[in-house]
Amino acid sequence: MQRTRASAGALFLLCACESASSPDASRADASIDMDAMMDASARLDASATVESGADSASSDVGMEAGVRYNIPRSTNVLVGIIGTGQSLSVGATSTPAVSTQQPYENVRLRDNGSPPLYDGVGDLLSLAPLVEPVRSDVPGGTGLYPNNIAGETPHTAMAIELSRFADRRAGELFASAHTVVGESGRGIDAIRRGGIGRAYASSLYEVAAFTQLAAAEGRRYEVGAMVLTHGETDWNNANYNTDLRALVDAYREDVPRITGQRQGFAMILSQQASLPGTPGWPLSTQLQWRASVDHAAVILCSGPKYQMEFNADHVHLTAAGSRALGIKYAQVYAQQSFEGRAWRPLEPVAVRRDGARVAVDFHVPVGPIEWERSLATPHTTAHPMSGPAPSAWAAGRGFELEQASAPVAIRSVEIQANTVFITPAQPLAAGPFTVRYAMTQDVPGYTAGTPWSRAGQLRDSDPYRGHDAISVMATVTEDSPVLRVARSSLNGHGVRAWVHGSGLPRTGAVVIAATDDSITLSEPWAGPSLTVPIEVQSDQRNYAVHFEWIARD
Repeated sequence: MQRTRASAGALFLLCACESASSPDASRADASIDMDAMMDASARLDASATVESGADSASSDVGMEAGVRYNIPRSTNVLVGIIGTGQSLSVGATSTPAVSTQQPYENVRLRDNGSPPLYDGVGDLLSLAPLVEPVRSDVPGGTGLYPNNIAGETPHTAMAIELSRFADRRAGELFASAHTVVGESGRGIDAIRRGGIGRAYASSLYEVAAFTQLAAAEGRRYEVGAMVLTHGETDWNNANYNTDLRALVDAYREDVPRITGQRQGFAMILSQQASLPGTPGWPLSTQLQWRASVDHAAVILCSGPKYQMEFNADHVHLTAAGSRALGIKYAQVYAQQSFEGRAWRPLEPVAVRRDGARVAVDFHVPVGPIEWERSLATPHTTAHPMSGPAPSAWAAGRGFELEQASAPVAIRSVEIQANTVFITPAQPLAAGPFTVRYAMTQDVPGYTAGTPWSRAGQLRDSDPYRGHDAISVMATVTEDSPVLRVARSSLNGHGVRAWVHGSGLPRTGAVVIAATDDSITLSEPWAGPSLTVPIEVQSDQRNYAVHFEWIARD
Protein backbone atom coordinates (compact mmCIF):
# COMPACT_ATOMS: atom_id res chain seq x y z
CA MET A 1 0.00 0.00 0.00
CA GLN A 2 1.40 3.38 -1.03
CA ARG A 3 0.80 6.37 1.19
CA THR A 4 1.33 9.91 -0.06
CA ARG A 5 0.90 13.30 1.56
CA ALA A 6 -1.91 15.47 0.18
CA SER A 7 -1.10 18.96 -1.10
CA ALA A 8 -2.77 20.59 1.91
CA GLY A 9 -0.42 18.81 4.26
CA ALA A 10 -3.18 17.57 6.52
CA LEU A 11 -5.04 14.97 4.44
CA PHE A 12 -3.47 11.69 3.45
CA LEU A 13 -4.13 9.53 0.43
CA LEU A 14 -4.21 5.73 0.55
CA CYS A 15 -3.98 3.81 -2.73
CA ALA A 16 -5.75 0.69 -1.49
CA CYS A 17 -5.39 -1.71 -4.38
CA GLU A 18 -6.25 -4.66 -2.14
CA SER A 19 -9.84 -3.35 -1.82
CA ALA A 20 -10.51 -4.09 -5.49
CA SER A 21 -12.62 -7.07 -4.49
CA SER A 22 -15.39 -4.63 -3.66
CA PRO A 23 -17.52 -3.97 -6.77
CA ASP A 24 -17.39 -0.23 -6.12
CA ALA A 25 -13.78 -0.01 -5.03
CA SER A 26 -11.85 -0.09 -8.30
CA ARG A 27 -10.42 3.40 -7.72
CA ALA A 28 -8.03 4.93 -5.21
CA ASP A 29 -9.21 5.01 -1.59
CA ALA A 30 -8.55 7.57 1.10
CA SER A 31 -8.43 7.51 4.88
CA ILE A 32 -9.58 10.90 6.14
CA ASP A 33 -9.99 12.23 9.66
CA MET A 34 -13.04 14.49 9.44
CA ASP A 35 -11.99 16.82 12.26
CA ALA A 36 -8.52 17.19 10.79
CA MET A 37 -10.04 17.85 7.39
CA MET A 38 -12.21 20.65 8.78
CA ASP A 39 -9.20 22.21 10.48
CA ALA A 40 -7.17 21.87 7.31
CA SER A 41 -9.87 23.41 5.12
CA ALA A 42 -9.55 26.65 7.09
CA ARG A 43 -5.76 26.70 6.65
CA LEU A 44 -5.50 25.89 2.96
CA ASP A 45 -3.56 28.40 0.91
CA ALA A 46 -6.14 30.61 -0.81
CA SER A 47 -3.60 31.40 -3.54
CA ALA A 48 -3.59 27.85 -4.95
CA THR A 49 -3.88 27.98 -8.72
CA VAL A 50 -5.82 26.05 -11.31
CA GLU A 51 -3.94 25.11 -14.47
CA SER A 52 -5.12 26.54 -17.76
CA GLY A 53 -4.26 26.14 -21.41
CA ALA A 54 -4.33 22.70 -23.02
CA ASP A 55 -4.65 21.06 -19.61
CA SER A 56 -7.77 23.05 -18.81
CA ALA A 57 -9.51 20.20 -20.61
CA SER A 58 -12.19 22.09 -22.50
CA SER A 59 -13.75 21.12 -25.79
CA ASP A 60 -13.73 24.27 -27.92
CA VAL A 61 -15.73 23.12 -30.92
CA GLY A 62 -18.94 21.16 -30.67
CA MET A 63 -20.21 18.58 -33.15
CA GLU A 64 -23.03 20.92 -34.11
CA ALA A 65 -21.88 23.33 -36.81
CA GLY A 66 -21.10 26.77 -35.47
CA VAL A 67 -21.69 25.80 -31.82
CA ARG A 68 -18.88 26.17 -29.29
CA TYR A 69 -18.95 24.35 -25.97
CA ASN A 70 -16.84 24.60 -22.86
CA ILE A 71 -16.92 21.07 -21.46
CA PRO A 72 -14.25 19.82 -19.04
CA ARG A 73 -12.88 16.44 -20.14
CA SER A 74 -13.40 13.70 -17.59
CA THR A 75 -9.81 12.51 -18.03
CA ASN A 76 -8.55 15.77 -16.54
CA VAL A 77 -11.36 17.23 -14.46
CA LEU A 78 -13.96 15.64 -12.19
CA VAL A 79 -16.76 18.20 -11.76
CA GLY A 80 -18.47 18.31 -8.39
CA ILE A 81 -22.16 18.98 -7.82
CA ILE A 82 -23.13 19.73 -4.22
CA GLY A 83 -26.78 18.92 -3.54
CA THR A 84 -28.50 20.15 -0.41
CA GLY A 85 -32.00 21.04 0.74
CA GLN A 86 -34.73 19.16 2.53
CA SER A 87 -36.95 16.16 1.82
CA LEU A 88 -37.27 16.50 -1.97
CA SER A 89 -33.49 16.79 -2.22
CA VAL A 90 -33.02 13.35 -0.66
CA GLY A 91 -35.85 11.55 -2.44
CA ALA A 92 -38.50 11.33 0.29
CA THR A 93 -41.31 9.01 -0.93
CA SER A 94 -39.59 8.80 -4.36
CA THR A 95 -39.57 5.02 -4.41
CA PRO A 96 -38.88 2.63 -5.96
CA ALA A 97 -35.88 4.27 -7.59
CA VAL A 98 -35.79 4.32 -11.39
CA SER A 99 -32.23 5.59 -12.08
CA THR A 100 -30.53 2.35 -11.06
CA GLN A 101 -27.96 2.13 -13.87
CA GLN A 102 -25.02 4.45 -14.57
CA PRO A 103 -24.02 4.41 -18.27
CA TYR A 104 -21.26 7.02 -17.89
CA GLU A 105 -18.40 7.79 -15.48
CA ASN A 106 -20.42 9.74 -12.92
CA VAL A 107 -19.60 8.91 -9.33
CA ARG A 108 -20.44 9.36 -5.68
CA LEU A 109 -18.35 8.83 -2.56
CA ARG A 110 -18.27 5.40 -0.93
CA ASP A 111 -16.83 4.43 2.46
CA ASN A 112 -15.41 0.89 2.55
CA GLY A 113 -14.13 1.35 6.10
CA SER A 114 -15.47 0.20 9.43
CA PRO A 115 -18.89 1.26 10.76
CA PRO A 116 -20.06 3.85 11.53
CA LEU A 117 -19.37 4.99 7.98
CA TYR A 118 -18.67 8.47 6.61
CA ASP A 119 -17.74 9.78 10.06
CA GLY A 120 -14.06 10.61 9.48
CA VAL A 121 -12.84 7.78 11.70
CA GLY A 122 -11.43 4.72 9.95
CA ASP A 123 -12.91 5.78 6.62
CA LEU A 124 -11.68 4.02 3.50
CA LEU A 125 -13.11 6.14 0.73
CA SER A 126 -13.48 5.42 -2.97
CA LEU A 127 -15.32 6.61 -6.06
CA ALA A 128 -18.38 4.47 -6.78
CA PRO A 129 -20.80 4.59 -9.72
CA LEU A 130 -23.62 7.08 -9.09
CA VAL A 131 -26.99 5.31 -9.02
CA GLU A 132 -30.17 5.65 -6.99
CA PRO A 133 -30.58 5.42 -4.11
CA VAL A 134 -27.32 7.31 -3.72
CA ARG A 135 -25.99 5.67 -0.53
CA SER A 136 -27.42 2.17 -0.50
CA ASP A 137 -24.54 1.01 1.72
CA VAL A 138 -26.07 2.67 4.79
CA PRO A 139 -29.64 2.73 6.15
CA GLY A 140 -31.46 5.76 4.77
CA GLY A 141 -34.27 8.06 5.65
CA THR A 142 -33.18 9.05 9.16
CA GLY A 143 -32.64 12.69 8.26
CA LEU A 144 -28.92 13.32 8.80
CA TYR A 145 -25.89 12.52 6.65
CA PRO A 146 -24.92 9.85 5.75
CA ASN A 147 -28.27 8.21 6.52
CA ASN A 148 -30.31 10.96 4.86
CA ILE A 149 -31.15 9.31 1.53
CA ALA A 150 -34.78 8.20 1.33
CA GLY A 151 -35.32 7.40 -2.37
CA GLU A 152 -34.66 8.73 -5.87
CA THR A 153 -32.85 12.07 -5.69
CA PRO A 154 -32.48 14.36 -8.71
CA HIS A 155 -28.73 13.69 -8.87
CA THR A 156 -28.27 10.54 -10.93
CA ALA A 157 -30.62 11.89 -13.59
CA MET A 158 -28.78 15.21 -13.59
CA ALA A 159 -25.42 13.46 -13.95
CA ILE A 160 -26.55 11.17 -16.77
CA GLU A 161 -28.15 14.06 -18.63
CA LEU A 162 -24.98 16.16 -18.44
CA SER A 163 -22.80 13.32 -19.69
CA ARG A 164 -25.25 12.54 -22.46
CA PHE A 165 -25.34 16.22 -23.48
CA ALA A 166 -21.54 16.38 -23.64
CA ASP A 167 -21.31 13.15 -25.63
CA ARG A 168 -24.06 13.88 -28.15
CA ARG A 169 -23.54 17.61 -28.59
CA ALA A 170 -19.74 17.81 -28.45
CA GLY A 171 -18.38 14.27 -28.63
CA GLU A 172 -16.79 14.85 -25.22
CA LEU A 173 -16.51 12.71 -22.09
CA PHE A 174 -17.83 14.53 -19.03
CA ALA A 175 -18.05 13.15 -15.50
CA SER A 176 -19.52 14.61 -12.34
CA ALA A 177 -19.21 13.64 -8.68
CA HIS A 178 -22.32 14.24 -6.61
CA THR A 179 -22.58 15.14 -2.94
CA VAL A 180 -26.09 14.77 -1.48
CA VAL A 181 -26.35 16.13 2.07
CA GLY A 182 -29.90 17.49 2.40
CA GLU A 183 -31.91 16.97 5.59
CA SER A 184 -35.63 16.19 5.52
CA GLY A 185 -37.82 18.75 7.22
CA ARG A 186 -34.95 21.16 7.96
CA GLY A 187 -35.00 24.87 7.26
CA ILE A 188 -32.11 26.87 5.91
CA ASP A 189 -30.85 27.54 9.45
CA ALA A 190 -30.00 23.84 9.67
CA ILE A 191 -28.20 23.42 6.34
CA ARG A 192 -26.25 26.71 6.26
CA ARG A 193 -22.63 27.18 7.30
CA GLY A 194 -22.58 26.87 11.08
CA GLY A 195 -26.12 25.47 11.05
CA ILE A 196 -27.51 23.01 13.55
CA GLY A 197 -27.46 20.13 11.06
CA ARG A 198 -24.68 18.13 9.42
CA ALA A 199 -25.32 19.17 5.83
CA TYR A 200 -22.77 21.93 5.41
CA ALA A 201 -19.89 20.26 7.23
CA SER A 202 -20.60 16.97 5.46
CA SER A 203 -20.47 18.64 2.06
CA LEU A 204 -17.00 20.03 2.81
CA TYR A 205 -15.96 16.58 4.05
CA GLU A 206 -16.93 15.13 0.67
CA VAL A 207 -15.31 18.00 -1.25
CA ALA A 208 -12.01 17.28 0.50
CA ALA A 209 -12.34 13.55 -0.18
CA PHE A 210 -13.16 14.03 -3.87
CA THR A 211 -10.24 16.44 -4.22
CA GLN A 212 -7.80 13.81 -2.94
CA LEU A 213 -9.32 10.89 -4.84
CA ALA A 214 -9.26 12.82 -8.11
CA ALA A 215 -5.64 13.82 -7.50
CA ALA A 216 -4.75 10.14 -7.11
CA GLU A 217 -6.04 9.62 -10.64
CA GLY A 218 -4.03 12.53 -12.00
CA ARG A 219 -6.93 14.92 -12.43
CA ARG A 220 -8.52 17.87 -10.68
CA TYR A 221 -11.75 18.06 -8.78
CA GLU A 222 -13.66 21.34 -9.11
CA VAL A 223 -17.17 22.14 -7.93
CA GLY A 224 -19.29 23.23 -10.88
CA ALA A 225 -22.56 24.03 -9.10
CA MET A 226 -24.56 23.59 -5.95
CA VAL A 227 -28.17 22.44 -6.27
CA LEU A 228 -30.78 23.49 -3.71
CA THR A 229 -34.12 21.67 -3.49
CA HIS A 230 -35.66 23.41 -0.51
CA GLY A 231 -38.03 26.05 0.80
CA GLU A 232 -40.98 24.23 2.34
CA THR A 233 -39.97 24.74 5.97
CA ASP A 234 -39.07 28.37 5.23
CA TRP A 235 -42.37 29.15 3.49
CA ASN A 236 -42.96 32.07 5.87
CA ASN A 237 -39.34 33.25 6.15
CA ALA A 238 -39.21 36.90 5.04
CA ASN A 239 -35.40 36.80 4.95
CA TYR A 240 -35.19 33.70 2.78
CA ASN A 241 -33.70 35.45 -0.26
CA THR A 242 -30.93 36.91 1.91
CA ASP A 243 -30.35 33.48 3.42
CA LEU A 244 -30.06 31.95 -0.06
CA ARG A 245 -27.36 34.40 -1.07
CA ALA A 246 -25.50 33.82 2.19
CA LEU A 247 -25.58 30.06 1.63
CA VAL A 248 -24.13 30.15 -1.87
CA ASP A 249 -21.57 32.78 -0.85
CA ALA A 250 -20.38 30.53 1.97
CA TYR A 251 -19.85 27.64 -0.43
CA ARG A 252 -18.11 29.92 -2.92
CA GLU A 253 -15.72 30.99 -0.15
CA ASP A 254 -15.05 27.61 1.47
CA VAL A 255 -14.88 25.24 -1.50
CA PRO A 256 -11.96 26.94 -3.32
CA ARG A 257 -9.91 26.78 -0.12
CA ILE A 258 -10.10 22.99 -0.44
CA THR A 259 -10.06 22.44 -4.22
CA GLY A 260 -7.80 25.35 -5.19
CA GLN A 261 -10.17 26.23 -8.03
CA ARG A 262 -10.36 29.75 -9.41
CA GLN A 263 -13.61 29.22 -11.25
CA GLY A 264 -16.72 30.26 -9.36
CA PHE A 265 -20.02 28.44 -9.44
CA ALA A 266 -23.72 29.16 -9.06
CA MET A 267 -26.63 27.81 -7.07
CA ILE A 268 -29.41 26.13 -9.08
CA LEU A 269 -32.76 25.97 -7.30
CA SER A 270 -36.38 25.11 -8.05
CA GLN A 271 -39.45 26.71 -6.50
CA GLN A 272 -41.46 24.96 -3.83
CA ALA A 273 -45.22 25.47 -3.67
CA SER A 274 -46.65 22.65 -1.56
CA LEU A 275 -46.38 24.53 1.75
CA PRO A 276 -48.17 26.01 3.56
CA GLY A 277 -51.01 23.53 3.52
CA THR A 278 -53.48 26.37 3.89
CA PRO A 279 -55.04 28.91 1.53
CA GLY A 280 -52.76 31.82 0.78
CA TRP A 281 -49.30 32.14 -0.67
CA PRO A 282 -45.78 31.14 0.46
CA LEU A 283 -43.06 33.76 0.88
CA SER A 284 -40.22 31.35 0.09
CA THR A 285 -41.67 30.59 -3.33
CA GLN A 286 -41.65 34.25 -4.32
CA LEU A 287 -38.25 34.87 -2.73
CA GLN A 288 -36.66 31.93 -4.53
CA TRP A 289 -37.53 33.57 -7.83
CA ARG A 290 -36.68 37.08 -6.63
CA ALA A 291 -33.25 35.90 -5.48
CA SER A 292 -32.57 34.59 -8.98
CA VAL A 293 -33.52 38.00 -10.42
CA ASP A 294 -31.54 40.03 -7.90
CA HIS A 295 -28.47 37.77 -8.07
CA ALA A 296 -28.76 36.51 -11.62
CA ALA A 297 -25.13 35.43 -12.04
CA VAL A 298 -25.06 33.48 -8.78
CA ILE A 299 -28.57 32.04 -8.25
CA LEU A 300 -30.38 30.29 -11.10
CA CYS A 301 -34.06 29.37 -10.85
CA SER A 302 -34.88 26.29 -12.91
CA GLY A 303 -38.60 27.03 -12.58
CA PRO A 304 -41.57 25.55 -10.71
CA LYS A 305 -42.43 21.92 -10.02
CA TYR A 306 -46.24 22.03 -10.31
CA GLN A 307 -46.08 20.39 -13.77
CA MET A 308 -44.29 17.29 -12.40
CA GLU A 309 -45.69 14.09 -10.90
CA PHE A 310 -46.34 14.28 -7.17
CA ASN A 311 -46.89 11.41 -4.81
CA ALA A 312 -50.10 10.67 -2.94
CA ASP A 313 -49.02 12.86 -0.02
CA HIS A 314 -49.22 15.90 -2.39
CA VAL A 315 -45.92 17.24 -1.06
CA HIS A 316 -43.19 15.01 -2.49
CA LEU A 317 -42.35 13.93 -6.01
CA THR A 318 -42.52 10.39 -7.31
CA ALA A 319 -39.31 8.79 -8.53
CA ALA A 320 -40.22 9.80 -12.09
CA GLY A 321 -40.88 13.34 -10.88
CA SER A 322 -37.53 13.48 -9.13
CA ARG A 323 -35.83 12.19 -12.28
CA ALA A 324 -37.59 14.88 -14.33
CA LEU A 325 -36.35 17.52 -11.89
CA GLY A 326 -32.78 16.24 -12.26
CA ILE A 327 -33.00 16.51 -16.03
CA LYS A 328 -34.22 20.10 -15.71
CA TYR A 329 -31.31 20.91 -13.38
CA ALA A 330 -28.96 19.45 -16.00
CA GLN A 331 -30.52 21.55 -18.75
CA VAL A 332 -29.96 24.70 -16.69
CA TYR A 333 -26.35 23.74 -15.89
CA ALA A 334 -25.52 22.79 -19.48
CA GLN A 335 -26.89 26.01 -20.96
CA GLN A 336 -25.09 28.16 -18.42
CA SER A 337 -21.77 26.29 -18.18
CA PHE A 338 -21.33 24.27 -21.38
CA GLU A 339 -22.93 26.71 -23.82
CA GLY A 340 -22.12 29.97 -22.05
CA ARG A 341 -25.69 31.25 -22.43
CA ALA A 342 -27.36 32.81 -19.43
CA TRP A 343 -30.28 30.74 -18.17
CA ARG A 344 -33.58 32.40 -17.37
CA PRO A 345 -36.85 30.52 -16.78
CA LEU A 346 -40.24 31.44 -18.21
CA GLU A 347 -40.67 34.55 -16.07
CA PRO A 348 -42.23 38.03 -16.12
CA VAL A 349 -40.01 40.96 -17.04
CA ALA A 350 -42.59 43.76 -16.88
CA VAL A 351 -46.15 44.37 -15.67
CA ARG A 352 -47.94 47.42 -17.06
CA ARG A 353 -51.31 48.91 -17.83
CA ASP A 354 -52.50 48.62 -21.40
CA GLY A 355 -55.64 50.70 -21.51
CA ALA A 356 -58.21 48.81 -19.48
CA ARG A 357 -56.07 45.68 -19.56
CA VAL A 358 -53.00 44.55 -17.63
CA ALA A 359 -50.06 43.42 -19.74
CA VAL A 360 -47.51 40.93 -18.38
CA ASP A 361 -44.41 40.68 -20.57
CA PHE A 362 -42.41 37.44 -20.29
CA HIS A 363 -38.94 36.22 -20.96
CA VAL A 364 -39.62 33.12 -23.07
CA PRO A 365 -36.86 30.47 -23.32
CA VAL A 366 -38.37 28.82 -26.43
CA GLY A 367 -41.40 30.36 -28.11
CA PRO A 368 -44.25 30.39 -28.55
CA ILE A 369 -45.92 30.48 -25.14
CA GLU A 370 -49.17 28.54 -24.94
CA TRP A 371 -51.78 27.31 -22.48
CA GLU A 372 -51.27 23.75 -21.27
CA ARG A 373 -54.78 22.41 -20.95
CA SER A 374 -53.73 19.10 -19.41
CA LEU A 375 -53.32 21.00 -16.15
CA ALA A 376 -56.53 21.81 -14.32
CA THR A 377 -57.64 25.41 -14.63
CA PRO A 378 -56.99 26.94 -11.18
CA HIS A 379 -59.73 28.39 -8.99
CA THR A 380 -62.53 26.62 -10.85
CA THR A 381 -62.92 23.22 -9.22
CA ALA A 382 -64.99 22.69 -6.09
CA HIS A 383 -63.16 20.74 -3.41
CA PRO A 384 -65.07 17.65 -2.22
CA MET A 385 -64.44 18.63 1.43
CA SER A 386 -64.41 22.43 1.33
CA GLY A 387 -66.96 23.22 -1.33
CA PRO A 388 -66.71 25.80 -4.14
CA ALA A 389 -63.40 27.35 -5.11
CA PRO A 390 -62.99 31.14 -5.37
CA SER A 391 -64.55 32.40 -8.58
CA ALA A 392 -62.87 35.81 -9.02
CA TRP A 393 -59.88 34.30 -10.84
CA ALA A 394 -61.63 31.37 -12.51
CA ALA A 395 -60.87 32.75 -15.98
CA GLY A 396 -57.24 33.59 -15.14
CA ARG A 397 -55.55 30.27 -16.02
CA GLY A 398 -53.35 30.75 -12.97
CA PHE A 399 -53.16 34.56 -13.02
CA GLU A 400 -54.47 36.39 -9.96
CA LEU A 401 -55.31 40.09 -9.83
CA GLU A 402 -55.68 42.21 -6.72
CA GLN A 403 -56.02 45.88 -5.80
CA ALA A 404 -56.30 47.50 -2.39
CA SER A 405 -55.93 44.03 -0.81
CA ALA A 406 -59.10 42.80 -2.53
CA PRO A 407 -59.39 40.26 -5.37
CA VAL A 408 -60.23 41.73 -8.77
CA ALA A 409 -62.35 39.49 -10.96
CA ILE A 410 -60.68 38.45 -14.23
CA ARG A 411 -62.85 38.37 -17.34
CA SER A 412 -60.26 36.82 -19.66
CA VAL A 413 -56.56 36.25 -20.36
CA GLU A 414 -55.02 36.27 -23.83
CA ILE A 415 -51.58 35.49 -25.22
CA GLN A 416 -50.08 37.79 -27.84
CA ALA A 417 -46.46 37.00 -28.74
CA ASN A 418 -44.53 37.07 -25.43
CA THR A 419 -47.21 38.98 -23.51
CA VAL A 420 -50.23 37.83 -21.54
CA PHE A 421 -53.04 40.40 -21.44
CA ILE A 422 -55.37 40.25 -18.44
CA THR A 423 -58.78 41.84 -18.84
CA PRO A 424 -60.45 42.58 -15.50
CA ALA A 425 -64.21 42.35 -15.19
CA GLN A 426 -64.20 46.00 -14.12
CA PRO A 427 -61.48 48.56 -14.93
CA LEU A 428 -58.81 48.95 -12.29
CA ALA A 429 -58.81 52.13 -10.23
CA ALA A 430 -55.84 54.45 -10.22
CA GLY A 431 -52.97 53.40 -8.01
CA PRO A 432 -50.94 50.25 -7.37
CA PHE A 433 -52.21 46.79 -8.21
CA THR A 434 -50.81 43.28 -7.78
CA VAL A 435 -50.47 40.47 -10.27
CA ARG A 436 -49.74 37.00 -8.97
CA TYR A 437 -49.34 33.74 -10.81
CA ALA A 438 -49.80 30.27 -9.32
CA MET A 439 -49.44 31.63 -5.80
CA THR A 440 -52.80 31.04 -4.13
CA GLN A 441 -54.08 27.71 -2.88
CA ASP A 442 -57.85 27.46 -2.74
CA VAL A 443 -58.40 24.94 0.05
CA PRO A 444 -56.82 23.60 3.25
CA GLY A 445 -54.44 20.65 3.13
CA TYR A 446 -51.52 19.64 0.95
CA THR A 447 -52.56 19.92 -2.69
CA ALA A 448 -49.51 19.63 -4.98
CA GLY A 449 -50.48 17.67 -8.06
CA THR A 450 -54.21 18.23 -7.54
CA PRO A 451 -56.67 20.68 -9.17
CA TRP A 452 -56.54 22.86 -6.02
CA SER A 453 -52.77 23.42 -5.98
CA ARG A 454 -50.69 26.53 -6.63
CA ALA A 455 -50.37 26.06 -10.39
CA GLY A 456 -51.04 27.65 -13.76
CA GLN A 457 -51.33 26.71 -17.42
CA LEU A 458 -48.72 28.94 -19.08
CA ARG A 459 -45.74 27.18 -20.69
CA ASP A 460 -43.26 27.63 -23.49
CA SER A 461 -42.55 25.25 -26.41
CA ASP A 462 -39.11 23.91 -25.49
CA PRO A 463 -38.67 20.59 -27.36
CA TYR A 464 -35.91 19.40 -24.97
CA ARG A 465 -35.69 15.60 -25.00
CA GLY A 466 -34.08 14.06 -21.94
CA HIS A 467 -32.37 10.72 -21.51
CA ASP A 468 -35.55 9.27 -19.96
CA ALA A 469 -37.29 9.25 -23.38
CA ILE A 470 -38.32 5.73 -24.39
CA SER A 471 -40.11 4.18 -27.34
CA VAL A 472 -43.02 1.95 -26.39
CA MET A 473 -45.42 -0.11 -28.48
CA ALA A 474 -48.99 0.94 -27.70
CA THR A 475 -52.37 -0.40 -28.73
CA VAL A 476 -54.47 2.62 -29.65
CA THR A 477 -58.13 3.10 -30.43
CA GLU A 478 -59.35 5.81 -32.75
CA ASP A 479 -60.83 8.80 -30.88
CA SER A 480 -59.88 7.31 -27.50
CA PRO A 481 -57.33 8.84 -25.10
CA VAL A 482 -56.60 5.44 -23.50
CA LEU A 483 -53.50 3.63 -24.80
CA ARG A 484 -52.57 0.06 -23.81
CA VAL A 485 -48.91 -0.83 -23.32
CA ALA A 486 -46.99 -3.89 -22.21
CA ARG A 487 -46.94 -4.29 -18.45
CA SER A 488 -44.04 -2.51 -16.73
CA SER A 489 -42.77 -1.04 -20.01
CA LEU A 490 -43.05 2.64 -19.07
CA ASN A 491 -39.75 2.85 -17.14
CA GLY A 492 -41.36 4.66 -14.24
CA HIS A 493 -43.21 7.21 -16.35
CA GLY A 494 -46.68 8.03 -15.11
CA VAL A 495 -48.88 11.08 -14.72
CA ARG A 496 -47.44 14.23 -16.36
CA ALA A 497 -45.28 12.29 -18.83
CA TRP A 498 -45.17 13.78 -22.33
CA VAL A 499 -46.17 11.53 -25.24
CA HIS A 500 -45.64 11.84 -28.98
CA GLY A 501 -47.07 9.65 -31.72
CA SER A 502 -48.46 9.70 -35.24
CA GLY A 503 -52.06 10.06 -34.06
CA LEU A 504 -51.40 12.92 -31.63
CA PRO A 505 -51.11 16.69 -32.17
CA ARG A 506 -47.72 18.11 -33.15
CA THR A 507 -47.21 19.31 -29.58
CA GLY A 508 -47.94 15.84 -28.22
CA ALA A 509 -50.15 14.99 -25.28
CA VAL A 510 -49.68 14.66 -21.53
CA VAL A 511 -50.51 11.62 -19.42
CA ILE A 512 -53.33 12.47 -17.01
CA ALA A 513 -53.82 8.96 -15.59
CA ALA A 514 -51.65 5.85 -15.61
CA THR A 515 -51.62 2.21 -14.54
CA ASP A 516 -48.95 -0.43 -15.02
CA ASP A 517 -50.26 -1.30 -18.48
CA SER A 518 -52.18 1.74 -19.72
CA ILE A 519 -52.05 5.52 -19.95
CA THR A 520 -54.81 8.07 -20.43
CA LEU A 521 -53.78 11.12 -22.43
CA SER A 522 -54.97 14.70 -22.43
CA GLU A 523 -55.80 14.32 -26.15
CA PRO A 524 -57.55 11.43 -27.96
CA TRP A 525 -55.74 9.35 -30.54
CA ALA A 526 -56.79 10.71 -33.93
CA GLY A 527 -55.42 7.92 -36.11
CA PRO A 528 -56.79 4.46 -36.86
CA SER A 529 -56.97 1.69 -34.26
CA LEU A 530 -53.77 -0.37 -34.34
CA THR A 531 -50.52 -1.05 -32.49
CA VAL A 532 -47.92 1.69 -33.02
CA PRO A 533 -44.74 3.04 -31.45
CA ILE A 534 -45.08 6.08 -29.20
CA GLU A 535 -42.40 8.10 -27.41
CA VAL A 536 -42.77 8.75 -23.70
CA GLN A 537 -40.60 11.18 -21.74
CA SER A 538 -40.71 13.74 -18.95
CA ASP A 539 -42.18 17.09 -19.93
CA GLN A 540 -39.20 19.45 -20.05
CA ARG A 541 -41.09 22.42 -21.46
CA ASN A 542 -40.67 25.46 -19.24
CA TYR A 543 -43.70 26.38 -17.16
CA ALA A 544 -44.13 29.90 -15.82
CA VAL A 545 -42.63 30.61 -12.42
CA HIS A 546 -44.72 31.37 -9.39
CA PHE A 547 -44.52 35.12 -8.84
CA GLU A 548 -45.99 38.22 -7.25
CA TRP A 549 -45.51 41.60 -8.95
CA ILE A 550 -46.71 44.85 -7.41
CA ALA A 551 -47.18 47.41 -10.19
CA ARG A 552 -47.27 51.11 -9.34
CA ASP A 553 -48.65 53.94 -11.48
